[in-house]
This record gives sequence, C-alpha cells and structure tokens, in this order.
Amino acid sequence: MARVVVVGAGMAGLTAALRLHQSDHDVIVLESRDRVGGRVLSVTLSNGEVAELGGEWLTEDQHFVTDLAQELDIPLSEVGVDFAERDLIGAPPIPEEEHRRVAENVATGIGALPAVERSQMTADAVLDGFDDGSDAFAVLRQRLEGSAGVRLAVVGVDEIIGIFGVGGSRYLRVEGGNQLLADAIANTLEDVRLGTPVAEIDTNGPNVIIRCNGQDEVADAVVIAVPLPLIPKLEFTPPLSGRFTAALETLVMGTAAKLAAPTAKEPPLVAKQDGQETWWCWTGADTDKGARQVVTAFAGTQTAINVVKPNWIDQIADALPEVDLIDTPTKVDWGQEVWSQGCYSALGPGDEELLGVFEEQGRVVFAGEHTLGAGSIDGAIESGELAAARLMDYLA
Repeated sequence: MARVVVVGAGMAGLTAALRLHQSDHDVIVLESRDRVGGRVLSVTLSNGEVAELGGEWLTEDQHFVTDLAQELDIPLSEVGVDFAERDLIGAPPIPEEEHRRVAENVATGIGALPAVERSQMTADAVLDGFDDGSDAFAVLRQRLEGSAGVRLAVVGVDEIIGIFGVGGSRYLRVEGGNQLLADAIANTLEDVRLGTPVAEIDTNGPNVIIRCNGQDEVADAVVIAVPLPLIPKLEFTPPLSGRFTAALETLVMGTAAKLAAPTAKEPPLVAKQDGQETWWCWTGADTDKGARQVVTAFAGTQTAINVVKPNWIDQIADALPEVDLIDTPTKVDWGQEVWSQGCYSALGPGDEELLGVFEEQGRVVFAGEHTLGAGSIDGAIESGELAAARLMDYLA
C-alpha cells in the first residue's frame, strides 16, 4: 500500500482518489476551496430549486460520468431541452430539421477535409465556408464559440466535433444537482482536507514532499488535479521539463460566466441564443412536473462576459418575457474565480500533440479535463481514471 496525495478535489482529483482508495492505497486529498467539486457547483435558490453554476450538461454517450453515477447510485434525468437546438432571441422558432441540416453540412464538410489540412485549420476558417445566412447557422456559430469560451479564430477544428459541437445526443442532468457526484465520492474517502492550498511539490528525495499551509505531507506519489492556469503557480522542485512548460504556455483556457434566477411559477421549456454575443439562456424539465422553476444563462468568452455583466438579468428578462423572474439572481464569473481562473481548456490547431506531456508515468501524474482536451465533467472523470491507472501501474 502506498501513500498518495491528490492535489485538487474537483471531479478529476476525486475520481483519481476514489480509484486509488478502492485499490487500498492511503489517500489524502488537499483542496484549496472550502468545498469539493471544483468547477462543478450546485446552488439552491430562494424558491428551493437547485441550479448549476458550474459544469452542467451530461449526455447518455458520456460513459465515464454515466457509469460513475450508476456506481454511486445517483439518478440521472433528461434536461428537457436540446443543448444544440436553440432559437435566436427575438426571432421566430427554428425548425429541428434546420438545425440538423446545418450541423450535418458542417460535419460532412469537416469530415471531407484532408487530415493534414484539418489539423492546421481553425474552426473559424472552416465555418466561414458554410455560412448560408440562416438563423440555424447563426445559432451554430454563436453556440460553438460560446461553448469554447474563446474566439473560434484560435480554436482547432476538432474542438467543434462531437456531442457538444456539430454532433448530437440525449442530454441529462443529476437529479438534485451535479454537486451530488462530488459529495458522494468525498464521503467515501477517509481524508479530504478543505481550505488547504498547496504551494510546492518536491521530488528531490526518495519521497514526494507536498508543502501546504506551512506544513509538509510526505507521500510515495502525487496526483496534480488542479485547473490548467494553476499548474504554473505551483513550485516544482526540480522544475518541470522544458517540454512540459512549453505545453503549459501554449494551451489555452477558455472563460465563462453563469447566472441562475428563480421563477415565480413553472416556465415553458425554452433555449434561447443571443444573435450578437455568445450567451444563451434556458429552462429545464423536472421529473415530477413540466419544468423546474429556474432560468440558467451562460456567457462564453471574455467579450460576452463584459457585455452581459452590467445588466444580464435585464437582458434575460427581455429574451424571455413569458417567464416571471423573481429575486436577485446568483452568478459566478469563472475567469475571476481564484482557484479556477477560467472554465475549461480549448485546443488550438495542432495542440493535441502537446497533451502527451500529461501521459508521462512516474510518481507525479496529472489529471484534469485539460490533460485530454475534453472540457466537460465526463472529460474530468476520464482523466482521473487514467491518472489513477497510470499511478497504480507505476506503484505496482
């Protein structure tokens, strides 16, 4: 049995800790925040509804998160609206077949690109060739850029392929909030320490020394599961390799803000995309009634955040006049959140080659959605599974 420290109690770190604990290793989880979950954050609004201010959308195709939910006996239910099939604010509804037509055209066009050309192109350049002036295409483009959290001019083509890009799926949520996943894992672990930021990882000696809060933790190995922008803020002794630091300097972190507002009565099921800026808002289904009494909004990219920040709730009220909003909304700007400094990573053309630095095996391994270029809860969980497996192979 080895002693392992996991730095970070987001979904990646918690998953790695769970698998190591289940393999009878002595696991300590160190978390800077006063809660577990990282960029998963469920809040209860004044009307009793639970809303997601962090990672939210799950799909039936994301087997790492769905399998974990089943293992933890946490039920999933349908969201009730389609992530991809939104209407433009202030415009007539867009037929489903229009959304499908545009998405299929783009997916087919990308699939026909020569591999070398595709690896070097930005998403922006590819989409320029498919703009037919339709409302469905306007939604697609705004949705893709907002979801990336950065301008499509710096995003690689492969970032816009898949279930949250030009693909499709059945969309799910955790009943009672995605936070339940994180809490359930933490409750199975024996040593999770909150409010414990780590300053240094020292691997000079026979053991790994993790320095935090003026004290040292001595371990056989460590999992680093903090968001991408926080890795350079840790002191590594000896320093990380030049190959590693080059990757960290190149990889990009997107940014986003979310807002959740309670409603006075059951709202209609809607998904509305702003046509000028990369923000949107939606309602969702309840397992016991038609719709949950909450409106959630998401702004991706710093430009969109700057636009909505002064009067976002008023813009939502204008977009959804049929919804009776109440009370002061709750919101988070993830770019300003000290222990995240962004929402998730976004790969540029050719950046996938850089991810190999996170696959190195040894007594220091890395986990997090950025290690796979998969900005989702499922990606974070998968990365935790892989990090734990690499470390267990090393320790065997």
